[in-house]
Amino acid sequence: MRQEPLHDQQILLTLSLRLNQLQSQWLPSLSAAELEAALWHVKWSDGLPQHLSQIIDDILSITPDSIVAFLARKAVLDSRKQHLSDYSVLLGGEA
Repeated sequence: MRQEPLHDQQILLTLSLRLNQLQSQWLPSLSAAELEAALWHVKWSDGLPQHLSQIIDDILSITPDSIVAFLARKAVLDSRKQHLSDYSVLLGGEA
């Protein structure tokens, strides 16, 4: 999946507004990069839509549940690359 940069001011404004809404109501620690990654995975897996109205609609319609599901799946996949010793502090071991 090719991720094109999002430079249009209207898209960036919509992303910012949706991020603030998600942070204030459901996901306070969500970052802009995580929101954008979720959009690429959940909504734009076949590429960025051709019409600005569809891009805006996709940004405004992504749900907290789909973002959390994406981030959980990503965490599991990312953890496959780690060693158990990388988690020793979390598991009660010494740093």
